[in-house]
Order: sequence, then structure tokens, then C-alpha cells
Amino acid sequence: MKKLSTLLLTAIASLSICSGQVNKPDQKTIEQWQESSKSPNIGLALIEDFKIVHSEVYGDMGEIKNAESEVLFDIASVTKSFSAYTVLSLVAEGKWDLNEPLANYWVDPDVKDNPYAQKLTTKHVLNHQTGFKNWRWMNESKKLEFDFEPGTKVQYSGEGFEYMRRAVEKKFGKSLDVLAKEQFYKKAKIKNSHYIWNDKIDEEKVTIGHDENGAPMDLEKQTEIYAANCMLTTVDDLANFSIAVMKKKGISEELFAELITPQANVRPGVSFGYAYIIFDDLPNGEYAIANFGSDPGVNAATVFFPERGDGMVITTTSVGGRAVVMKAIAEVFGESGKAIISRF
Repeated sequence: MKKLSTLLLTAIASLSICSGQVNKPDQKTIEQWQESSKSPNIGLALIEDFKIVHSEVYGDMGEIKNAESEVLFDIASVTKSFSAYTVLSLVAEGKWDLNEPLANYWVDPDVKDNPYAQKLTTKHVLNHQTGFKNWRWMNESKKLEFDFEPGTKVQYSGEGFEYMRRAVEKKFGKSLDVLAKEQFYKKAKIKNSHYIWNDKIDEEKVTIGHDENGAPMDLEKQTEIYAANCMLTTVDDLANFSIAVMKKKGISEELFAELITPQANVRPGVSFGYAYIIFDDLPNGEYAIANFGSDPGVNAATVFFPERGDGMVITTTSVGGRAVVMKAIAEVFGESGKAIISRF
């Protein structure tokens, strides 16, 4: 992997600039994104040199005082980053082993007779090499099945993260939500993030997804913890979490090195590290790590450059929000951002 050059990217003249290498889209651009995507609310935070330089919620929810730290967005599969980091923090403390078979703590009844279940490890889960489809309902049987031996191929899987969650919760006798709070929320300055609906959540401050016609969808109050998706969080929490990852809060240098090292190749310049997608060989020899989430009516992303401490988090509230995410990456990071989105 090529390392980050010390050269600065050329600023994009049409954008207002926070400073350095991160470009802040202007208000008109944000409004165009909202209109084109039928996304009433967009949350955006920009990070530069390991600090939040801009954080705002656009749209009617943005009128709430302290909206960036109080308004909650469903971040879909970006949830996997929180779950992975919780487990990595346990590994850093010697409480969990990335290479230990998950079968020592949990075996799903659907695969109890398959020998591959005895080989499945946390590392396979984090690298999306479990052999599972994304969700078991995608199988004709509607049951969990192995498509291949763990570790031999790459296949994105939310089921893998749920398998890992059950094993971790079984060993520690605590929910993933509790473990995450114990392990790194304080270190990462995370104050308002929730795996599951609870009485601390103000329903009036929860954004709602919208369909392709811009019609609001029903608010789903999550009653079960998922390691793979559905977390509710704020723009500030998501940005602070990204900074914590870049600063290696709660994990070792060795584990961070593994997190940013391509573990499972997807295509040239794109691979999985631990839960994150790694984009290497970008302009100026730099690399970025990212995670993307898409569920009915919501889209979200985190993208950051660990060596220079720059990043972006974005949350949207519509089916069309995926296009906004791609536009934001290109606008905020210039040539490097364009290189990232060209690989999709």
C-alpha cells in the first residue's frame, strides 16, 4: 500500500474550503442534493487534522438546537464499524482472539452439522470471508448456509456480524450495546448512539427515511440489537468515532495496522480490512478507509484518510441518498474522492 504523500491537494475553486485538503460544499450545493435525492435531511461532518471542522444537519431537523449532536440518523451498515471496533478493543485487552473458532461460544442451529462451522473465526467475519450470503433469507431454504469454506473467498455478509455478536455476547454475558459503551464510547466521545430503541431516545429528534417518491416511511423502533445495521447515531458521534479510529483509541498499533491492511481483495485498489473498505493507490500515493450503509429510505457513509487525519461522515434520509453520498465524496476530497467513487 502506498503511503500518504506530504503534498497538498489543489483546492477546488468552486467550493468554500475549511482549510487544507478538505473542501466544504456550499449551502446551494447541499440544497441541490436534498432536492435531487428527495432527502429532507442530510447530516454532514468534515474532519481535518483529527478535528471536526464542520458539523451540521440540513433540513427541517436542522432547526433543532444542537442538531448535530442530538438528531439521530439510522446509519444502516455503517453500524458494522462500531461493532468491529468493540470487538477489536476486546482483542487489544487480551479478552478475545481474532483467530479462535466462534464455535467455542456459539454455533447457529442451521449450520451445526456443517464442519465449516468449526472453522469460522472473528477474522473471517471482519474480512467478509465467512461463506455466508448477506442474509439467510437470500437462500432458497431461508436458513443459514455456507456457500464456501471460510477464508477462501470474499462475500459481503451481515449474517457474519450477527454470528460474531452472538458468540461475543455468549462469552461475556452482556449485550453488544453494553460492551460497546464499556469498551470505547467514553474514549471516543460518543454520547448519543443506540443499537436498540430505549427510553432515552426523543422520538421527535429521530429522522425518518423517505421512499423514491419522497414519501415518509414508518419509523421503526428497533427492539433487537443488530451488529450489522440499524444503529441510530448523530453526526457528531459518527465524526468523533471516525477520529477515534484514526487516533487508535482503545486498540493497539498492531491491530490498527491490521485494520488498514488489505485482508481480502475485492477488485484492484479495493479490499476489506477489518470491517472497513480500503481504497489504496489513490492520487498522491495515499489511501483511505470507508464504510457505507444503505437500508430502505436511508444512506450513510464514513470516509477518512488516517495518515493526514482528514475525513467525512454523511447521513441521508432517502432512497436516493446513495447518489448524494457519491457526490459528497467527490466534492469533499477532490481528485482522491473521484478516484474512490470511480471504483464502484
